[in-house]
Amino acid sequence: SQLAVSLSINDIDEYVAPIYPEQSISVTNAPKGILGKAAVLEVSYDTSDSNNQLTGIGMRVHFNSSLLGFKEITNLIEQDIIVSGDGAHNDEDDFDNDPLTDQYISFGWASLFGNWPNVELPTVLMSIAFDVFDTIDTDAIAETNINFSKTAYTVGYAFEAENYNLELK
Repeated sequence: SQLAVSLSINDIDEYVAPIYPEQSISVTNAPKGILGKAAVLEVSYDTSDSNNQLTGIGMRVHFNSSLLGFKEITNLIEQDIIVSGDGAHNDEDDFDNDPLTDQYISFGWASLFGNWPNVELPTVLMSIAFDVFDTIDTDAIAETNINFSKTAYTVGYAFEAENYNLELK
């Protein structure tokens, strides 16, 4: 025997993707790129749910090596650090989708016990200094991007990064 069956699918356009808490990276001070001087950026970390007991995070800091030179890392959160400013590396794969940034520095923290960073949030992960070259024509180039891309983040979380636009003067 035969039986006719019909299906109707409703609310196709109303699907909402699940919302995950975020691990976020941003520059929390407001440095300027003064020609011939070092610009020091405070790179901060936070979570949207204030959870400071996670498994870690991995990221890259991207910059334009024709304008900036990587100088040093200070004030680095040492707990569970596994990659502490490795680089600078050529960004041949354009991990940050910005053709103007050609190099990056890598960082990573991994906690076996799920207790990272174990400090009050938000917190400064590090201060990163770049030498601003004194040969820049600021009439032609008034700013440069410092971008962030992920290498790893905690399961059940999303990675969110606020790129920084460094004013050159």
